[in-house]
Amino acid sequence: MKRQYAFLFFVFSAFLLFGPVSANDTAPGKAAGPKTMAAPKTDRGAGKAIEQKAPVYTVPVRLTRLSGKGFSLTTRSLSKSLLCDTPGELLPGTQMEVSASGDTVVAKVTGETFRQKKAVISGVLSCGGKNSVFYEGSLEITAKDGKLSWVCVTDLEKYTAGVLACEASMSAPSEALKAQALAIRTYGFSRASKAELCDASHCQTFRGVTSDRRALDAAAATKGQLLLYGGAPISAMYCADSGGISESGNADYLKTKRDPVKGLKHVSWNYVLPKARLAETLGLSDITGITAEECSASGRMKKLLITDSGANRSVRISGEALRAKLGYANLKSTLFSAAVIEHDIVFSGKGYGHGVGLCQTGCCELARIGWRYDSILAWYYDGAVISDIASFKKSLKQGGQNR
Repeated sequence: MKRQYAFLFFVFSAFLLFGPVSANDTAPGKAAGPKTMAAPKTDRGAGKAIEQKAPVYTVPVRLTRLSGKGFSLTTRSLSKSLLCDTPGELLPGTQMEVSASGDTVVAKVTGETFRQKKAVISGVLSCGGKNSVFYEGSLEITAKDGKLSWVCVTDLEKYTAGVLACEASMSAPSEALKAQALAIRTYGFSRASKAELCDASHCQTFRGVTSDRRALDAAAATKGQLLLYGGAPISAMYCADSGGISESGNADYLKTKRDPVKGLKHVSWNYVLPKARLAETLGLSDITGITAEECSASGRMKKLLITDSGANRSVRISGEALRAKLGYANLKSTLFSAAVIEHDIVFSGKGYGHGVGLCQTGCCELARIGWRYDSILAWYYDGAVISDIASFKKSLKQGGQNR
């Protein structure tokens, strides 16, 4: 492996924010839509414009799919490396086997073996075999008790497009994709600052960079934009389908709301489960009834009472806990009713997911009838406004100076 010294410095620290980002497509929606958000302002000085290279904002993403004892990497570009505390370069097409030995990272490259506490590879990298996942940025690899941990520090805009390609349908209207891109960026931004961002679905699904043109275009059209409430980035939660009514969250901007337009299409579902199977799951013998003890303002099941004659006792369980036990693909949401019918328990419900924040189904339906992305976001995140990262960072500095 060819090494070049006195060239490479790796810095993994708090993230530097970049200069002004202009807003795109923030025109009002149709008159039937809600009040639109205020678009970020742009400065237009007189005279000849001075071109400046836009700084890149990065986010660290913990790669749970790569955790384990070992994995293979292949460089797809000229890549920088830090192995054995020595800066160097890896040519495109270089293969590397990475494994863990206790708390040590073991990297095998072109016949050489390197051992250290941390390895850093920077560039365009693919992981896996035939169905490789591509990551762009820097991979920071550490080991603990024989298991690898990976953190990808990647460009925020590439992250936004990559998540959008995983979380949304690429057949959705462009305004819906813009709305979801902005929600994805804001959610990732707010979680990354607390080092709480991973690639799994409980954060946002991220399988590396994407080449999907619609995902890239939606990210570019909203580049640098964030949703703010009270001057801070919101936790821009979203779900697949609210069933026509959203669930409230732990913030003032996440309220219970019915669809703003009647007749929007939503998922309806039924799930039939033998009583004996549910009884076995819950440690009961003969279930005689299942009733709602507590529901949320949106009608979702918060607590259920399941009675059992054979065991002469009853079980109380939350709707979310029951979903976890029976499978999220079976109980698609907690917006359901349940009844014991002979030897079965029949669940009938609407929606898919937790129901908080932006509803992806509703978002697409609103876009199809002419709502712009800013109007859609204004509806789902009550009181939030669109700003940009530079303005947000500037307000933080001014706030600190005024203390």
